[in-house]
Amino acid sequence: MKRALTAHEDLNMYGGAHTTNIDVARRAMREGRDLIVHVRYYDGQRHHYKKYRVTDLRETQDGRIIGTKEDGDIWEATDTLCDYAKTGRL
Repeated sequence: MKRALTAHEDLNMYGGAHTTNIDVARRAMREGRDLIVHVRYYDGQRHHYKKYRVTDLRETQDGRIIGTKEDGDIWEATDTLCDYAKTGRL
């Protein structure tokens, strides 16, 4: 079994992304690997951290990369930054 690749998610309280991880997800899908996703989420007062494994990575017809998290939920790779990350304004 190949080692899993590491991806990161950095989310704000509005659901926006401060980092993208679609390139790592696409590479893991091509190589038949899993992803270990390290998540940092800001709720307005503090940061929360978690990590989980994503398996069964596949590309949808519209170009998104999706997979299955450990708990059975669908995970989707982040391909664009939120407006706040781009401009610093809400």
